[in-house]
Amino acid sequence: RVRLQLYKSIPVNAKSFTTDATGNVYLIRGSNELIKYNASGDSVGIFNEVRRGRITQVDATNPLRVILFLAESGQVMLLDNLLSLKNQFRLTDMGIFNAPCLANSADGDIWVYDPTAASLLKVDDQGRILKSASLRQFFDFTPNPISMFEQDRNLFMVDTLEGILRFDQFGFYKTRYP
Repeated sequence: RVRLQLYKSIPVNAKSFTTDATGNVYLIRGSNELIKYNASGDSVGIFNEVRRGRITQVDATNPLRVILFLAESGQVMLLDNLLSLKNQFRLTDMGIFNAPCLANSADGDIWVYDPTAASLLKVDDQGRILKSASLRQFFDFTPNPISMFEQDRNLFMVDTLEGILRFDQFGFYKTRYP
């Protein structure tokens, strides 16, 4: 049995949060600003671009390249470890509309699900499609993921109705966990 002990608390009003493997915490506050706290609870970075739209996802699985996703506009922003903007692109410019989520890839690219084409895509940080895999041949349903993440050379797509879909590092379907 594991016993958890409170290490530190940070009183803040936030819409959501995520963490990275090094112990940093990333909070999205109500004003749509992203704040990064280190493992000691000290604020070490702020990203505030309110005019761009609502931040719907923060992927900090790579703490040196944090990805912000603004689903309403299809905007993807790449930040460095200090939350400075390094690059940005729009999925809509690539013909991808209504993408629900995306995920950092261990090889430095980005996984994106295109619901219109029911395809799993890998794009680079310049917004170019590198790989595409149609999922229609594998399923008798259209996936509706709420989140995706890559871990141990596997991509996991979480669908609230169909369960968790697992793909290998190349985007090939492996299995489903109901």
